[in-house]
Amino acid sequence: MLYYITFDIKDATRIENFTRQLSEIGEYISVLPRCYFLKTKTTLDRNEIYKKLKAVLFDEDLFLITETELQSMSGWLSSSAVEWLKDV
Repeated sequence: MLYYITFDIKDATRIENFTRQLSEIGEYISVLPRCYFLKTKTTLDRNEIYKKLKAVLFDEDLFLITETELQSMSGWLSSSAVEWLKDV
């Protein structure tokens, strides 16, 4: 599955923990400031991913997970992000 994740994490240490947790869940790429695409390695659903990411954050931190498909997107990204997305 492909997910789009955007966040507003208030502390740099928690951002590191957040991205570490992302790498345990699957493969990810930063496409815009505070925005990632995540390809999952397993059959985790959105709620399970939410729980894993929320576990490394505080209540003041914000994030949004959206399940997405390439055919439902339009936009302009870096060539490296486009190449990464082609491999989904």
